[in-house]
Amino acid sequence: MESLKQLVIYNAKLIINVRDEVDGLIRDLPLMKAIIEVSTEMGREDAVVKELVSRIRAVTFEAEDAVDAYLVEGTSYNLKGKKWLYKVFGSINHASKLREVVKNIQTIKEEVDKMNNYQMLREALQHRGPAGRRRMERRLPDIEKDNVVGFDKATATLVDRLTGKTEDLQVISIIGMGGLGKTTLAHKVYNDPIVLHEFSTLAWIYVSPTYSKDKLFLSILKGVTQVTSDMSNMGEDQLAEEVCRQLTWKYLIVVDDVWEEEDWDSIKKAFPNHKNGSRILLTTRFKHVAVHADQHSPPYELDFLTDVQSWELLQKKVFGGGDCPQDQVNLPREHVGYIPDEFKMLRVYHSQPVSFPRFPSEIERLVHLTYVAFSGDFKTIPLAVSNLWNLQTLIAETSSRTTRTIDIKADIWKMLKLRHLHTNKPSQLHDPVAKKTEDHDSLQTLTTITPQSCTEGVLGRTPCLKKLGIRGKLATLLEEKQGSLFDNLTTLKQLVTLKLLNDVFPEPPSENRLQRLPLPNKFPPNLKRLTLEDTFLEWEQMHVLGMLPKLEELKLKDNAFTGVRWILVDGDFQKLKALQIWKTDLVYWVAKAEHFPSLQHIVLKDCWRLWEIPSSLGNLEILRTIKIHQTSRPAAESAWKIKQQQQESNVYNGLKVEIFPPDLVQGSSPAAAAFTGKIEQQQQESNVYSGLKVEVFPPDLGRGSSPG
Repeated sequence: MESLKQLVIYNAKLIINVRDEVDGLIRDLPLMKAIIEVSTEMGREDAVVKELVSRIRAVTFEAEDAVDAYLVEGTSYNLKGKKWLYKVFGSINHASKLREVVKNIQTIKEEVDKMNNYQMLREALQHRGPAGRRRMERRLPDIEKDNVVGFDKATATLVDRLTGKTEDLQVISIIGMGGLGKTTLAHKVYNDPIVLHEFSTLAWIYVSPTYSKDKLFLSILKGVTQVTSDMSNMGEDQLAEEVCRQLTWKYLIVVDDVWEEEDWDSIKKAFPNHKNGSRILLTTRFKHVAVHADQHSPPYELDFLTDVQSWELLQKKVFGGGDCPQDQVNLPREHVGYIPDEFKMLRVYHSQPVSFPRFPSEIERLVHLTYVAFSGDFKTIPLAVSNLWNLQTLIAETSSRTTRTIDIKADIWKMLKLRHLHTNKPSQLHDPVAKKTEDHDSLQTLTTITPQSCTEGVLGRTPCLKKLGIRGKLATLLEEKQGSLFDNLTTLKQLVTLKLLNDVFPEPPSENRLQRLPLPNKFPPNLKRLTLEDTFLEWEQMHVLGMLPKLEELKLKDNAFTGVRWILVDGDFQKLKALQIWKTDLVYWVAKAEHFPSLQHIVLKDCWRLWEIPSSLGNLEILRTIKIHQTSRPAAESAWKIKQQQQESNVYNGLKVEIFPPDLVQGSSPAAAAFTGKIEQQQQESNVYSGLKVEVFPPDLGRGSSPG
């Protein structure tokens, strides 16, 4: 339905000959889909109703295919280099096909109107109000069992991993860009005889970008037990607990199409670890999601099909498994790798790491693209890209040395399915041209944009944004005119990840430092992850970040803060779990365990002047890792002392300390260390001790002096 609506909005000229037919589809298909929903809710086993629903499903898919084919014929006919595509499709009268589908739908409508003997179904249709109407989930991707190509080795590998000897619950991920067959491979593994024999309980859930947790949990329960009315009325937390309680035997759950780390976090509580070899098979486009789900389980990355495999798939799709007649397609075999997606109306365009000398303008008319990733020498994303109304992910990386920003001339406000926009240089976004433009409810990722793009017209119309990166002269964000641009971030209620990079090239960032941070109430209210870089803030400003109520991860990259001393304030950083500090002139870090009650991970990099990690952090029972990379020797040694302190006490819980290079804690003289320790101990045991401290700095022992 959404595709048909967008077709009318953005391709009015293209469909002028079939506008009445498309309007008819938009009018009639909601009824068809409502019948499917109601019959499912009622659990009808009536043969007539089942036959009707089967016909409705078939005609709905025919409508989608007919519309897609019509669009391809209209937009591809004159494309340079695509004449072979017309040879295959051009002989089909897609307009006639569309009219035939509309006639079939009209016939079904008439039959529904005559169903006086099925009053129950008709009344259910009439009384379904908006509150009682279940939102239709995006239908599961078609699994083409007969067209699975090149997955035999992958299937065997994944089956071996799923049935391995590890008893702990494992998440095994399949990663790869859209269109490579992640779901198809997962389906093949899911139905493998070895898997079916190994696991007592199997279930499949599809995590669409608009998924509903309660429906996901209920779908698992339906495969495990008889769902009662009490279960159907449970809330999300109760359902999660019920799933956890029901999954008692060795289970395999396929979690298909996960887009965000938060999506996994929101459902993982339902999967218990009974140490009986249970597994989660997860599919995602993004490696960081897979690693987040299970950092100890390397994801299985799908490769592109080989030329031979692509040719085999092409023949199966177009010629039913037979050989391709030589007079049908005259194309070099090495170009076949791109053909399978063309015959699926080209959903994926991925040309990286190849870099073009210009913007790849050929993508502008491939209106069915859902995923685009390319590199090239360009300064703008042209207006014509607005025609890609089906696009969900756009990754554009420029190699231009003469531009610091990418001008987004494309009207992203018309691209209603766009979820993720990523550019390697900051993008300049523009306010919607139309004053009555509706909010862009699909857009979830903008990385990165210029500070000047953070207007009310842009951020005020992206209420579902979850991840935002801002790069440029950050002082622009804080300039007080009629309110600062940073104030517009408060409208982002769903934002959980924010990156602020102070890039003022060719000037040094130290000369364009931020004088202050906005007040805590100016930050997005649900912010969990924050990154700062080259902001050169004073350490006193950390108090502002400490007051962010939901902050869990803080990355202070190169020169985010500057100054000799950082003294923590009581009550700050109550939820902080991970802290990274890179390249700073910090010397004294003064803190107690009470300042970081939730801290689990510490990463220090290029902190050459840091004297030590506060020893009191060793009292944190939940502290899991301390990673040291190119820091001062005293800081590295203090990390080991914290571990030793925990091991000698009752709070040790497996703290891991990683130090690079290793000789940071091996290069000092044991005799010298013992001698200085004895001096301090001698004073402590006598009457002359008055707090003597022995310090050596910088880290290269024998060449430096203590700070101060």
